Parts: sequence; structure tokens; C-alpha cells
Amino acid sequence: MPEKEFNLLHEPWILVMARSGTTSLVSLLEVFEHAHEYRAIAGDLPTQDIAVMRLLLAILHAVFERQDIDGNAWRASDPYEVLEQWQSLWELGHFPFEVIRSYLMKYEDRFWLFHPETPFYQVAGLIKDKTVFGPFNVKKLNGDLLESDGKPRLFSSRSGEEKQVLSYAEAARWLLHMQGYAETFGKFEAKGKVKSETKAPSIGVGWLGKCGIVMADGNSLFETLMLNFTMLQDGEKLWGKERPVWEKDPSEYAKERNAIECPNNLSELMTTLPRQILFLHNDKALNAQQKVSEYIFLSGSFFPKENSFAEQFTIWRHSKDPGDDPKNIPFRPKVFDAEKQVWRGFSTFVAQTKDDHRPGIVDWIARLADEDLLERKVLTFKTSSFKYGSMSAAVTDSCSDSLSLNPALLTHKFAEGWCDRIIAELDITEQLVWQLGQLARNIEKSSGSDTGDAAYEEAKRQAYYGLDMIFRDWLEELDPKAAETDDAKGLDAECKKFWDAEQALVRRLGKTIVNDAGAKAFVGRPDTLEAIKPLTSAEAYNLFLYKTSSKEALKSKGGKK
Repeated sequence: MPEKEFNLLHEPWILVMARSGTTSLVSLLEVFEHAHEYRAIAGDLPTQDIAVMRLLLAILHAVFERQDIDGNAWRASDPYEVLEQWQSLWELGHFPFEVIRSYLMKYEDRFWLFHPETPFYQVAGLIKDKTVFGPFNVKKLNGDLLESDGKPRLFSSRSGEEKQVLSYAEAARWLLHMQGYAETFGKFEAKGKVKSETKAPSIGVGWLGKCGIVMADGNSLFETLMLNFTMLQDGEKLWGKERPVWEKDPSEYAKERNAIECPNNLSELMTTLPRQILFLHNDKALNAQQKVSEYIFLSGSFFPKENSFAEQFTIWRHSKDPGDDPKNIPFRPKVFDAEKQVWRGFSTFVAQTKDDHRPGIVDWIARLADEDLLERKVLTFKTSSFKYGSMSAAVTDSCSDSLSLNPALLTHKFAEGWCDRIIAELDITEQLVWQLGQLARNIEKSSGSDTGDAAYEEAKRQAYYGLDMIFRDWLEELDPKAAETDDAKGLDAECKKFWDAEQALVRRLGKTIVNDAGAKAFVGRPDTLEAIKPLTSAEAYNLFLYKTSSKEALKSKGGKK
């Protein structure tokens, strides 16, 4: 068995960005000691940063659930005590390092990357398990490569032997990433064929791979951690007793296909291990260079994704899957669409009805704003998710985006009026873009072309591309508090600004489509549906101008259905 080596509390392995823009490697203890001096986590991928952030947040939950900022024993009995604890930390402006250091040093032995009994985020006993998967080369862990066995990446950031190994620091980061975003693997036989693991159902990809992650972004790493330090579930309820993985006996998680209930505390949820992994540490030459080349694994712990609202950092979908009871359709985490700007799904962020469940982080930020603990006019939410291929056996794409708004919009005081109105305005936007698509389709029809569907999609793509900054700038400037004296009038005026801008853009795009259509479209051809008279570009354009002349015209009969 390997000796203890590379303790994550003391060895540098986390990539951070300074305010100057330079990056460096720091240890876990250094992250908390200097978080207020760093701009952000700056790892190899946005998804890797999320995996590291969740480890840091799990530590904060474990520490401050039972201690105050002075290190005295403490446990909240009501939500207002929790908010006071959060406020004390926020106003301090940095983490009380000695409190965090004291806690982590109690579990120092659980943070060795290599350990004969309790390696960090791994299971030592796998080496004796005859059903173990692997050994695999660590390039499968490296999200920078995203390389399958049969299709090597054409342009890679590494070459030669460097593709086959990871430094201990890299291995630690990608270990966290795999525990969050693990693909669904089969077991490889000698000739490279995949055979079924067992007859038991697959636990699927890692929990984060099932989620469309939403996290708040601060002006420093300290602020970012504090904003996402959701000390109340959905901004309302106390959490259960914190139980991160390093406080557990390995027997609790060293089980294959270990079905558990969704944890009632975030440190346990964020450190649940969907894979039992073990880095192999038997190459003395590599060990001397602090590098690793192989690992083995088995399926690990998992919990149901249905209505697992303890997860605070995902959007949710409420749609019927095969086998669902029509009278009791659950919510499931939803990933983001890489081809759709995140603002177009604004309602998934803010709506809270029987058919919508917004992310817990949004409720938490709203609570902070409601209690006047968050004095800022603009807050940015960052989003990310992975897309997996056939059978979820490989990552095929990733997407990330952001959305900035005034946190007051999320509060009880303004959400119903302002957010509902923004959602309604976006419904108008969809109808406006649809009319542009219809114009493009009709123009193709008038010129005798059969490529109307492609023209329709391209016109919509151009419209949303142009509307992107218009909506983002408009949303970011909305300030419900400034219009509080005459809320309805102020909201009407703001919505008119957006309508004027989006109408002008879409009409400009429509005019360009008509001008580019040419003589055939101007003369027209018989409409295949009516076959009465030629459909000309002029007629299509006039219909488009009428339909986009006002919001009322868009809603009238014959508009988008």
C-alpha cells in the first residue's frame, strides 16, 4: 500500500486568479486564508472550477454549522440566527482563518491524495476487488483532452508522454471533476469490447452532469464563496446536521451502487462520491516526479434525482417522463441547451409556482436582498453544464453563460410584478422572432425555393444573436427600487424601452431579408397552400410589418400559436 503523500491542506494544487489576472497554485488552507485577495478559482475548465468550489463550500458548511466566527461552539435554532452568522462573516470581509484551519487540521489525515486506508475522495480497498474497472489511463480523467478510446483529439494541449500522466496537483483537480461529472462507463475486456457491468441499473453520470449549474459570482473569491454559502435551504429552512465525506467511516461509501436518500445537508450532498476511485501508486519513477498514470474505479453512491431540492445550484424541469404518474409529475434537474442563450429561459431562474421550482441559490440571494444584507444593484449568475453522447459514455459538448440583474428583482416585494412582466415581455420577444422566421420562410417560398425551413431557422438565429446584448443591457439596468414611488408607471416605461429596441432590430433584419431576396421573390409564385395568386416578397413584407407593428398585433389571430 502507498505511503501517505501529497496532503491537499498543505500542498499547492488549486488554480486561482489574482486581481492582476495572473494565476498560481495554492493549497486548501491558503485558499481560505487569502480568498479575499483572489479574483476567482481559475482551473482547467469552468466545470472543474465548480467541482472545486463545491468542495470549498462543503468545508464552509461543515465549519460554520457548529461554530461562530470566533470559533465558539454554536448552532442556530432559527433562520434569523443563521442570517446573523452570515452577515457577521460578510461584514468581516475575509474568512476567520484560524477557525477554518483548526477544523481542517482535525481531519488532516483524510486529505492525503495517497493514503493506505483513506485516500482523499477515493477508496483504498478497490485494489483487492476483482470486479474493479480498469486500470485506465488518467487521460480519461483529463477534461482538457475529452478523448475517447476510438477517437483521439485532433488538436490537444498535450502531446507524447505528457498525455499519459497527470501531476499530483492536476490529478486532485480532475478527481473532483470526475466525482461531479463522471461519464457512464462499461467494463472493458481484453480486446476493447465493452460488456455490461451487471444486470443492475446504471447509476448514470455524476450528479453535476445531470444538472444545469447556476452559481452567483462576486468581486472576489471570498465574495463568490459567501454568496453561494446558502446557509438556509431555499432561503427559508435550516439544514440538517452537516456530514461531509471526510467525517464518515469509509464503510459508509465504499459500496458498489450504493443507493442513498438525498442528503438533508449540503456538505454531505456536495461530497457524495458517485464513483469509487483509486489512483494506482506503484510506479516509483513516476512517484519521484509526483505524477500518476493510472486509476481504477467502481460505481459508488447515488440518490434519486426526482425532487432532490436540497441541491441549491441547478435549474429544474417539470415535464412528464415515461412511467410518471400524471397526477404527480416530479421535478428533475435540467441541463442547459448549448444553442440557447440563458436569458431566453429567464422564467426557470425566477418563477416559483406549482409548475416551476427556481434554483435554491436564487431564493437565497432573494432572502439576502429582502433582509437588506446585500447592497448592490447588479449581481451576476454564471451557468454551466455538460452534454453527453450516446449512452452517456462520453462528453460531447459543454456550455457556459451568465446573466446579470438587480437582486431586488428576485425579492418578494418586486418578483411578482417585475419578474412576471419580464417573462411576459420575453413571450412577446418569441412571437416577434417567430414572425421574422415566417418572413424568411415566405420569402423563400416567393422565390420558388424549397429551403424555407433553413431560412426560418437562420433568421431566428440572427434575431436572437442581435437581441442578446439588447436584453442583457436592459435587464441589468432595471432598478425596481428607483421606480418604487410609481411602480406600475416605471415598469411600463422600462418595458417600452425594450420593445422599441427589439422591434427596431427585428424589423431591420426583416428589411435586409427582403432586399436580399431578388427579382424572383418580387415577382412571386403561386402560394402552394391557396394557389390563387402569386405570393410576392412585397406581400410577405407587408404582412410582417403589420404583425410586428405592435404587441397587440403580435397577439392577434394568425400570429404564432
